[in-house]
This record gives sequence, C-alpha cells and structure tokens, in this order.
Amino acid sequence: MIRIIAGKFRGRTIDTPNVQTTKPTMDRVRAGMFSAINFDIYNSVVLDLFAGSGSFGFECLSRGASHASFVELNDEAYRVIQRNAGRLQVINNIEIYKEDVLTFLNNSKPHSYDIIFADPPYKLDVYNDLLSIIIILESWPPISKIVLTSGHFVIVRIACAVISFFTIFAFNITPINFLALP
Repeated sequence: MIRIIAGKFRGRTIDTPNVQTTKPTMDRVRAGMFSAINFDIYNSVVLDLFAGSGSFGFECLSRGASHASFVELNDEAYRVIQRNAGRLQVINNIEIYKEDVLTFLNNSKPHSYDIIFADPPYKLDVYNDLLSIIIILESWPPISKIVLTSGHFVIVRIACAVISFFTIFAFNITPINFLALP
C-alpha cells in the first residue's frame, strides 16, 4: 500500500499491484518530487504513464488537479487503478487506458496535459523514445512539465525541442528528472 502525502486524501492509502513489473515509489521520494511541482498541480490536467498503482495521478487529484489520465499495460495494475479510483471516489475525474505507453502516445489524439509523469520500469530502456514522442510530435499541444523517474543516469537526446532540464536527487535513491517546456 502507498500513502497519499497531501491534499484532501492525505493519509489515505491506495493499493499497489502484487506483480514484479511495477515498483512503488517510496513516500519520501514522492514527497521530494511533489514539493518541486506543488504550485503547478492545482486545476491541472495530468497524465500518469506506466501508472502502476496510479499514485502520481491520485496524489495530483488529492492536491487539486482537475483530471488525471492513467496508462498501464499490466492487467493487475489496471484493475488496481480502477479499484483505487472507486475507493477515492474520483471516477468522474479520470480516464484509464490499458495499453503500452509508446503505442498510446503514438496513437492518441492530441491532448493538452499540464504535467506528464513517466515512471517506466528501470530495466525498460524507453527514455529517449518516450521523450521524443512527448516533446517532438508537433501535433501535441505544449506541456508545461514532464517528470521522469529513472534508476540510473539517462542521457536524453532531443533533436528539435528547446527545453530546460534539471534533475533532483531525492535522498540519493531515485533520480527524478524534471523537464519544463517554454
């Protein structure tokens, strides 16, 4: 179980999938990450890629985001997100997509997201592809923040996007990469 850190659901717990393909992000790592973007969350539209339990999207809804979309391929994780949404009574504020993240991004109609969270499995080497799709596709409207967690340093090569990039290390455990678009 994961605890929601702040907002109207503060202290409530959400279920996590009991599978090896997902990795819950520790409370203190999430706290550090959310402290960096806290003022961008209220009334935002967020996208939680590789959603797992949906903790990033549910944390944002707790802090006042208006809508969250979750993308998760794993069957059990998908059901956990549905169950968590029901328990938190946010069904009307979410969409859940059961599909591969790169397929979802390549096939989705353009949508304006204020914050995109991407927490891919560390062994899955999708960072460059993921960011290229999110940032470079001209059909997508501007995104203000992309929050990417990684288990190691990632060199991101983006050919034609002007972005600011910075990394925060939360307790020297999980590198969290923040990208802000102009």
